[in-house]
Amino acid sequence: MQIWKATAPTICLYAPDIYVPNFAEVCEEYTAGNDNPLFIPETRRDVASVTNVFYAIGKHNALCFSPFGIESIFAPPSNDNANIELGLALNIDFSAFVSNGTGPYLARSYELLGNMQAIIQKYRGTGKMTGFIQNHEPGCILSFTKYDLKVNYQRRQEGKPVSGGLVIEASDNKFILVGIGCSFEFLPKRGDTSKVDYISIEEGTFVKDKWIRGRVLNGDEASYGLAVGSNPSSFCVEMYQYR
Repeated sequence: MQIWKATAPTICLYAPDIYVPNFAEVCEEYTAGNDNPLFIPETRRDVASVTNVFYAIGKHNALCFSPFGIESIFAPPSNDNANIELGLALNIDFSAFVSNGTGPYLARSYELLGNMQAIIQKYRGTGKMTGFIQNHEPGCILSFTKYDLKVNYQRRQEGKPVSGGLVIEASDNKFILVGIGCSFEFLPKRGDTSKVDYISIEEGTFVKDKWIRGRVLNGDEASYGLAVGSNPSSFCVEMYQYR
């Protein structure tokens, strides 16, 4: 890409088709230097796409995320010899084209993100939104203004999406959590002796950019932590600190 930048400086953006399993690495490569917006015109149509879309938008402010043949992702499974031959010719693992069971998961990812586009637009590029995705580590720590957020990933399951999601710091004490297959735990910043607790935990979803509250978690529900199962879900959480 450096050669392209040097010899064709008027190109607006460089867009990767991502069929390889190391999705996060490719996203990082194409956004290095903060001078190339991430636009993904083609990518895998298997269950990896269910989580990758959260990471691409949350972490790298992706302008486009388009799984291959998304219009037929609910079609019955088939042995598509043409796609197998295409994959072999391009040195792509055929599993990248297999959408068995992906449809309902991906539809839910798109439903969540599609209904919070104005929210995402508000926070993109501000440093208040980030994404995470499971590779080989058991979890990650995300750092925000007053809190660190510990994310624990669920064990990988064959044919199921890996853990991942995005987090928006709506204010110093308020967060929007969207993800799949993980649990969240808010912690004081490293070296801070304060304690943290919840003011409110709401399950819910966005509808046309408006938060629609579902269950309000409290008591034992809150003490067991925030967990997202195998279907993409969202929370709105408000925190406080004390000594």
